[in-house]
Amino acid sequence: MEATIFYSRKNAFTAITFGVIALILVAVTVLTLWTKPLSMVWIPVVVVLAVLVWVWTRTFYSIDGNYLYYQSGPIRGKIAISQIRQMDVNQTLWVGFRPALSTGGIIIHYNKWDEIYISPKDSDRFVATLTTANENIQVTVKET
Repeated sequence: MEATIFYSRKNAFTAITFGVIALILVAVTVLTLWTKPLSMVWIPVVVVLAVLVWVWTRTFYSIDGNYLYYQSGPIRGKIAISQIRQMDVNQTLWVGFRPALSTGGIIIHYNKWDEIYISPKDSDRFVATLTTANENIQVTVKET
């Protein structure tokens, strides 16, 4: 079975947040280098900017065989589809593990107490793919 890939949905709030952080980092670097030309402040700024770009461009989920894989920049992992108990669709998890770039995504409950928040662009196809792989997943949909 070939992996099915779902890229993360991106919304204006996330884009503005990433842009403001990047702008502040660049401004701090320019001001610091202007006043202290030999300053090494640009090194951590470049690293943070690189991670922001990495997260923005490489946040996605894939379903391959028995696992749901997720990646958000340097953060990656997998969840056994057989361990997924419930999916809450059109929800937002404000606190917790969120490899996502948008609100109004899916909270996945797995194992006994674990949960993860993701935001695939095509939530309907994502849910259908997972429920085909594990018919025991309970799906609750919040009307938007």
